[in-house]
Amino acid sequence: MIKEDYKTSIKSYKKEARQGSALAQFNLGICYSSGLGVKQDQQKAIYYWEIAANNELPQAAYNLGQCFEHGVGVDKDYAKMFEWYKKSADNRYIEAQFKLGLCYQTGKGTDIDYTNAIKYYKLAADGKHPMAITNLGVCFYYGFGVNINYNRAVSLYEKVISHNLRETQYYLGVCYDEGNGVTQNFDTASKLYEKASLLGYTPASFALGRLYENGYGVQKDIQKAIQYYKNSVKHENVEALYKLGTFYLEGIGVIQDLELSIRYLTRAAELNFAPSIYKLGYCYDKGIGVTLDIDLAMKYYHKAADLNDQSALYHLGEIYMEASDTDKAILYFKRSASLGHVKSWYKLGLCYQSGLGIKLDPKEAFECFLHVRNDYLDAKYQIAKCYYNGLGVTQNHELAFKYFQQAAKKNHVKSQYYTAKMYENGQATPCDYGLAIKWYILASNNQHAESQFKLGMFCKNGEIIEADYEKAFKYFLAASIQGHAEAQYHLGLCYEEGIGNIKSYTEAAKCYLQAARQGHVLAQCDIGLCYDYGKGIPQDYEKAVYWYEKAATNGNVAAQYNLAWAYKNGRGVEQNTELADKWFRLAEGYGYSSKDCVSINTHKLNSSTK
Repeated sequence: MIKEDYKTSIKSYKKEARQGSALAQFNLGICYSSGLGVKQDQQKAIYYWEIAANNELPQAAYNLGQCFEHGVGVDKDYAKMFEWYKKSADNRYIEAQFKLGLCYQTGKGTDIDYTNAIKYYKLAADGKHPMAITNLGVCFYYGFGVNINYNRAVSLYEKVISHNLRETQYYLGVCYDEGNGVTQNFDTASKLYEKASLLGYTPASFALGRLYENGYGVQKDIQKAIQYYKNSVKHENVEALYKLGTFYLEGIGVIQDLELSIRYLTRAAELNFAPSIYKLGYCYDKGIGVTLDIDLAMKYYHKAADLNDQSALYHLGEIYMEASDTDKAILYFKRSASLGHVKSWYKLGLCYQSGLGIKLDPKEAFECFLHVRNDYLDAKYQIAKCYYNGLGVTQNHELAFKYFQQAAKKNHVKSQYYTAKMYENGQATPCDYGLAIKWYILASNNQHAESQFKLGMFCKNGEIIEADYEKAFKYFLAASIQGHAEAQYHLGLCYEEGIGNIKSYTEAAKCYLQAARQGHVLAQCDIGLCYDYGKGIPQDYEKAVYWYEKAATNGNVAAQYNLAWAYKNGRGVEQNTELADKWFRLAEGYGYSSKDCVSINTHKLNSSTK
């Protein structure tokens, strides 16, 4: 169009337009749309473009598509937008071909149809449209309408990288970031992301923030990460909103600010971002930054679960399992597992293994554990246990040892214990006491009570390693603090006999009582003796009888004999010769005479000192 004399041009265009010139009709539309030589009038612009479009001028149809897409002179109408873009594209207008491909890819104004998206992107790409070439690369990278082909995607991106399009810079950065189609190179990825970010592309700012957060290709810098996330937030990037919400919630790189955290998470949740919806539910569940509201928490959990958020599905499974609604729990665990949630696979394995809420199926349990063995150490440990005990799989100590060792080397405590145990017993590996002790010590340092107890016994008895009573006492004490009944009993013996520490009948009685309450039979008999004779504890015949009866019922001969004497003499219990005879006979039935039992008790009570 000649710009020097718009009014003259307008007259010429009107004349030619009346004569049916589509180009003149189109140019008149341009003049009315821009106010060139005439008063700006978008309605007249649309009128002339529609005439030109119906006269098969693709540029006019394209402009009409733009009007309906952006609501210029008309109400936004994506269906009409699509119609005009298609008319223009089918008349080989390159820009419209690109736009139509985008409509098919995103489902704007039509149903998502990747095959047609590819078709129109290719048409526009043949016309060297750089964004069409970029989007075609995206389709090959993610498998939209075609088989995934990373090399083809990279080739397409590189073909138009010189156009300095922010999207191309970003998507090529993704290739280097993920190592697909090129050798992984975080440094190159960060440079490409930075170029795209400077051009205002929000996803690139977020990606750059992630690199700075983790120190990939750049020096780790949480403050820079936060800044890039904040840049992304300006354009309502939901992932950035979620990240910032999490940072302020947990005080990562910033001073903890629960109120600000909730604001960020709420904004992301309002944009239907499932992880933020779940996190908000968790905050209401625990009363973090908001007033505790279980009903609202459940509402958020269910909303996130409806969006297939793995964590929400798993958490709902845990909630229903705790509420003994095992059917619902299993349902949620299965849904979460199907989406790849590692802990859900593990939890399902435990349910199949125990028959909790689901039919007992050791084979299915094994398969669940096997599914996530490389992602979750507890699952690897369970696989080892399955092979060790022959649960759901043929017993195989060699494979059990292999899996125990793999997990043990990654600091899995129970696996360290079993590795030690197998070295000690020579199971699937030559007996090696040195390695057994090494692994028991590692597990003990990780507060594994059974390993601490085992080391205590080795040190006390001088088995495998040189006797060391002080170390034995320390190991028993460490295991006792964790509630290990056998260790509590042996700690009591140490206090009673002054092994590795000062003699203290009071402390001994405390230890025996702790173990006795956990069902330790020898401790039940010994605390009975303490009450009977007032050793380290106030004398109480009734309590003595109580504990004798516990131990006697569990088959302890000395307790049976002591209980018999209590009934015979009416000490702490009403005299009953019939019950006395019963307990005497039971004790003697195990091959013990009254003399043996007296000897046992005398050994325990060789001093009346309290």
